[in-house]
Amino acid sequence: MKTARTKKIMAMMLSVMMVLGMMPALAFAGDEPAGDAQAYGAEISTDGSVTDPDEGMTPDDPELIEAGEPEVPEMNEETIPAPAAGPQNGGDGQQDPPANNGDGILREFGDETDPGTPCTHVMQHVAAKPATCREDGNKEYWRCDLCGNYFSDEAGSTEITDPASVVIPADPTAHQWDGGKVTTPAAPNKYGVKTYTCTVCGAARTETIVPVGTAYTIDGKNLQFASGIVQMAPSFMDSSKVDHVWLKGGKKSMTVSWRSPSNRRYVSGIIILRQTGKEKVYREVGRVGSGTTSFRDKTAKKKNRPYKYIAVAYYTDKGYTYISHVSDWAAGQTSASKKKTVTKAKISKKSVNLEYGKSTKLKVRYSSPKSTYKPKSFRWRSDNPNIATVSKGKVVAKGVGTTYIRCRLACGKDKVCKVTVTGAFKPAAPVLKVDVADESSITLIWNSVKRADSYILYQSTDGKKWTKSYTVNDTTKKVTGLKKGKLYYFYIVAQHVNGSYKAVSDRSKVISQKAVEKLRETSVSGFPSSKTAKVGTTIKISVKVTVPEGRTASLQMKSNGSWTTKKSVKLPKGTDKSSVSITFPNDWESGSTQWRLSIPKSKTATAYNTGTLTITAETDE
Repeated sequence: MKTARTKKIMAMMLSVMMVLGMMPALAFAGDEPAGDAQAYGAEISTDGSVTDPDEGMTPDDPELIEAGEPEVPEMNEETIPAPAAGPQNGGDGQQDPPANNGDGILREFGDETDPGTPCTHVMQHVAAKPATCREDGNKEYWRCDLCGNYFSDEAGSTEITDPASVVIPADPTAHQWDGGKVTTPAAPNKYGVKTYTCTVCGAARTETIVPVGTAYTIDGKNLQFASGIVQMAPSFMDSSKVDHVWLKGGKKSMTVSWRSPSNRRYVSGIIILRQTGKEKVYREVGRVGSGTTSFRDKTAKKKNRPYKYIAVAYYTDKGYTYISHVSDWAAGQTSASKKKTVTKAKISKKSVNLEYGKSTKLKVRYSSPKSTYKPKSFRWRSDNPNIATVSKGKVVAKGVGTTYIRCRLACGKDKVCKVTVTGAFKPAAPVLKVDVADESSITLIWNSVKRADSYILYQSTDGKKWTKSYTVNDTTKKVTGLKKGKLYYFYIVAQHVNGSYKAVSDRSKVISQKAVEKLRETSVSGFPSSKTAKVGTTIKISVKVTVPEGRTASLQMKSNGSWTTKKSVKLPKGTDKSSVSITFPNDWESGSTQWRLSIPKSKTATAYNTGTLTITAETDE
């Protein structure tokens, strides 16, 4: 306020000084126009005098009429007289308020040393206003209309030195939500949604409606709980389930047992439900803690009435009770009932090895009392159907690995078979032999191996570096193109292919053979050394020939010191040991005679002569 007042005074003084500067010219102007003087706000009388309306001076004033240019003082705050004490008028017809330096003390303008008087505040109350998502808010405060200061109380005893501190900035998250509207109703197995809208900016947020109920149908089972349950279990309860239950009937009660869930971290307890007689609903009969693995139902005491049980793991969080998967059922009756429950049984195989794609059949034989309760209520299942499946006891290998096949009795007890599935069974190692050889080839043979689809024969010249291999589907291989007299090494493996799987046997023993002649060894077994027969009878013998090769053998009799062929004997084809039946001619019917079987050499087999057979003839003398 002080600065504005000073400017007004300076402006007025400037106007006066300019008029005074024009006065000498006007004094000698005579009848000349007075427009210039009038332009500066002076009044010209009829006698030629000029009057300043603000100062009351005339041109005749000796202080103003001097020869030459009048002296105009420098315009600044030091040369401008201080205004008189008391209320001042700002020229707008309103009285200016006293000066205030921000300390609540009022002073007269132009007097900084004036101690002034404390402001008698005229307070204006500003109510607190919360900030919204779009507009600033403010704290509650009071403002004085006189001094303009802010206070936190109406009495003005506590000043707010920083007026900006009362402002509460707008908060983008400070939405003002309406009462909300259900946009998706909750239903069994399905969460609902409630949507809220901001009344200021129109933003929306949603809230989940948890589906709480007491009656549900899960896995085809109708369930009735004693209190509210949330059917949709959180994902962390997947491993927190009771797999199955089993029963034992007492005289006037039933005991239900189960294995503790694999993950008990999110298990608050177990709920037991029972189906009685022909009822179609499982009703809750009890709850136990997470560490408990059995429950005795004392309300199941009627004899000759079937009881069926299941169990459910539950988890409590923030006032809601969540349930996991429903267990498999178990059924039975009290021990006082006429019909007993099957509790003992045997499975045909406790473990089995299967090749991928192959199958086997399992059987369960049960031993039970005279009267039984559903003795054939067998439920087959596989712990891992990706490895092996089962249907009515037939197990089919589906993938490599190990799993367990279970046959569950009506009472809930399992009979288990361990199933190991191999992609392809590993064959046994073959036994390798040299069959024949000559100066440029070697023929090798080996035994047939179970499950072997083919064989791989490896060849080396030093027994270390196996430079050649041959895949063979038979049990013999002739290796040609060899160097005469050179030593060669060989070994063989069997391989079995089953679909995309392949298994290879251990390798055989390494054998060696030079490229020189080597024939198959011919031999005969079962040729007798002596025989007695009555005259007139026919003599027959049976022998076994190794490497017969279809050759023609000679049955020879010794006469006059030399062997004479009496009969030709055709031998079987092939190299396998074969039986040969020989019928002797009647040339032996006098005294005693000597015989042998002679087999000639072939290109691949040696010659062979049996030992001597002496036949003595018996007469009827």
